[in-house]
Amino acid sequence: MKNLVLSILAGFLISLSFPDFFIPFAYLGGFFILLWFIYGEFSFKKSILFVFTTGFSFSVFSFYWIVFAISYYGDVNLLVSVLLFVLFGISFSLFQFVPFGAFMHITKKHRYSIFLAPFVWVVLRAFERIHTIFRLSMESDGIYTLLH
Repeated sequence: MKNLVLSILAGFLISLSFPDFFIPFAYLGGFFILLWFIYGEFSFKKSILFVFTTGFSFSVFSFYWIVFAISYYGDVNLLVSVLLFVLFGISFSLFQFVPFGAFMHITKKHRYSIFLAPFVWVVLRAFERIHTIFRLSMESDGIYTLLH
């Protein structure tokens, strides 16, 4: 139970560094807890579960406004918008936090693998950006849409 609360706290601390709250160095505490789950004496399954919970709580604390935007501007029932938000939180955690946690957990046996953490995080964000660019380039205007 303590570890579940710590993983939720890690997601909250990472979300505090985003523009709504913008406490710039709060993410350090969140990533410290996140890396403690990865490099601690936890099994792979437990480590991934805690990393997933951190990612989901990060989604909830950072993107809470999506529920109201879907409900108000999309004219969607509030319950449906909450369900869509939960699906978004699960998918965001699965595509950003879980691969990060899995890679770092697998490489934790190496001496200096902790120094790979920022690079792995940035590469995962870059894959998201590359996907967006590829999707834009497949539109009718092609690369022109991206550049102008």
